[in-house]
Amino acid sequence: MGSVDFEFTPPPEAPVFEPTEEEFKDPLAFIAKIRPIGERAGICRIKPPPHWQPPFAVDVDNFNFTPRIQRLNELEAKTRIKLNFLDKIAKFWELQGSSLKIPTVERKALDLHTLHMIVQKEGGFEHVCQERKWSRVAVDMGYPYGRDRKSVV
Repeated sequence: MGSVDFEFTPPPEAPVFEPTEEEFKDPLAFIAKIRPIGERAGICRIKPPPHWQPPFAVDVDNFNFTPRIQRLNELEAKTRIKLNFLDKIAKFWELQGSSLKIPTVERKALDLHTLHMIVQKEGGFEHVCQERKWSRVAVDMGYPYGRDRKSVV
């Protein structure tokens, strides 16, 4: 096997711009001004003036936040969707001057999101009431139903 001659030619250096404070008063205008050069080179670097602070910068001396404890099961998309749904319901009741009280069925908290989705799948609240499909909704939610028992929902 013969050797392959290969000569590497390094690419040209990316242009570096060091605008003055006056040029950088409007950063987007400066970027628009140098855009043709950056497009030809494919990349460029802008070193802002030494005392320039971006308008969205965080003041680290006065910045504080409350971290949120997030359980691993909350990382799933379905759980986030359910939590967002419950949050919207809670905010609705708060605007009504009341607080959300989640009912319990069979000694377990009722999954309001699942209930909502099943009722929508069955045609909506009015349809489920008119067609008396609540027993079907209860079974779809995993609650027991039998001849000797009425629907729990």
